[in-house]
Amino acid sequence: MKYIPWEIHEKIYKHFKNGGQKLTPLWHLDKEDIDFDRTDTTLTNLKNGYSIIEVDAVALMNKMGPAYVKLYTGKLYHDNSERKISQVLYHWMNGEKLIPPVIIIHDETISSIVSNAIAPQDGNHRLRAAYHFRVKKIPIIVLDEQISKFIKIMGM
Repeated sequence: MKYIPWEIHEKIYKHFKNGGQKLTPLWHLDKEDIDFDRTDTTLTNLKNGYSIIEVDAVALMNKMGPAYVKLYTGKLYHDNSERKISQVLYHWMNGEKLIPPVIIIHDETISSIVSNAIAPQDGNHRLRAAYHFRVKKIPIIVLDEQISKFIKIMGM
């Protein structure tokens, strides 16, 4: 995602810090439209295959744990330096779709430290913005090698 100019960030920040308009998050749901080179992800396992699934937003947050609940249910902006939030909003305001957040399970396919915790690997700001607008469902990207375990953890 390209950085928006600071002046645009300032306008969006001022508009949304006091409520602003309601936006509908827009997502790429076709794999052909997704280019991970446009994200900050370093997850090489995506090359082994992934799925895009829609999940209940509240259930996902609850499974991620208290630290994420606090992060995503707090203010949209924690301070004026959060330009990535403005970037997300800018794209949605202009009718542009974004890549769904990448959610991983910290298991043996990811690292030597196995906790089996669900966490976002890429897309924190997109998740926070989507939760701010109180979405009911959210599309996420899950590694194919983790999809069975993810569905079991989520109780789907």
